[in-house]
Amino acid sequence: MRLLVLGGQLQGTEITYLAKEAGWTVSVVDKREGVLASRLCDHFICLDILQASPDLFCGFDLVLPALEDLSVLKRVLELTQEAEVPFAFDWQAFVLSRSKIRSNIFLEDLGVRVPLPIEECVLENQKTSAELSGNSKLEQCYIVKPNCSSGSKGVERYRDINAAYARICADPSEGLFGQVFLEGPIYSIEVICNYQLVKPYMVTEVVVDDEYHSHRILAPAPISIELIEKIEDLGMKIGSALNMKGIFDIEMVYNEGNLSVLEIDARMPSQTPIAVYHASGINLVEELARVFLEIPSASSLTLPPFSKTGAEYSRHVVLQHVLAQKKKVSSAHSSTEQQLTAEESVVHFIGEGELTRAPALNRQNGFCGADVALIGNDAMQSCLFATLVAIDESSNLAVCKMDRIVEELALKVAADD
Repeated sequence: MRLLVLGGQLQGTEITYLAKEAGWTVSVVDKREGVLASRLCDHFICLDILQASPDLFCGFDLVLPALEDLSVLKRVLELTQEAEVPFAFDWQAFVLSRSKIRSNIFLEDLGVRVPLPIEECVLENQKTSAELSGNSKLEQCYIVKPNCSSGSKGVERYRDINAAYARICADPSEGLFGQVFLEGPIYSIEVICNYQLVKPYMVTEVVVDDEYHSHRILAPAPISIELIEKIEDLGMKIGSALNMKGIFDIEMVYNEGNLSVLEIDARMPSQTPIAVYHASGINLVEELARVFLEIPSASSLTLPPFSKTGAEYSRHVVLQHVLAQKKKVSSAHSSTEQQLTAEESVVHFIGEGELTRAPALNRQNGFCGADVALIGNDAMQSCLFATLVAIDESSNLAVCKMDRIVEELALKVAADD
């Protein structure tokens, strides 16, 4: 199998890693040198895709996007059709999910719970001339974020509703929208669709820092079978309504006994598929390819949802992003990082957005006891970025194993200082 990946940062790293695990030959194209996936693939092509011709795509069995620029994606649709190469992408579903306002309306029309929009909160305040009627302490914070940006980029949290609403109205060209902030654990699930054939996969827990950057994934999520089945049913419902061909993921928060969907994204996500692969053995890149290439699968879309094929797992995974420095972090360093150990520690949790500052990643076997380690050494800044994977027979043991890996890394970096 010869795969062309469009984009070499977070999503491109995910796709490249899993495709190499499947034994495929992988080429990555990106207009920037030294992107994260540029050393994980077999061939790296530095090229602006908008300047490409159909010849770029000839000779590949499949093309997978790892970018979200509409102008680029539209051009690739034209070029792959001309080159007669399958493009694993659903334009209609992507455009819908790209707008958080439009996708929330879509979800509400389905009867799916989403956090209350800030405009409705403002109207309620105007009616009561006071705080929201019956509002709990957990509902007194508000999230403002870009309408057309996935993940945690640009997310801001406010305690005052008027300040949050003023931020949205200050510059309409920014395309911001707001919602009530709901406290609780965040879960994610990938769903692959072949139109009305819909299959949800493993539920994972997404751990975020104080600025809502995801830095740790737990796979499978340490939750009850009943909650897993509710999440799977939600995936089936949304997937059927999307009527798409391809992959999407759902991110949701569990608050006061209810699941509220934070966002859906109709493209290959980052972080969770690698964790799912090492916990379940299911490679979502392979699963997606089978849909577009019409190849039968041992875990095909005709099977029932994931937990109903066996909810007991022998492998539990913690995937963690870290930054290790050979000197103390200055006060001017990014506030998105969280220190892991004592003040003198040289290892920090970082969000996946911070990981994009890393140089090209290399896979290193046996690194500080990790089962998988993708390492980016930045000699100029005297620091090391890493995505680490710990695998064990229970969630608690996997977390403890990750703690030991991080401790060993801290000792290694301190000794090298």
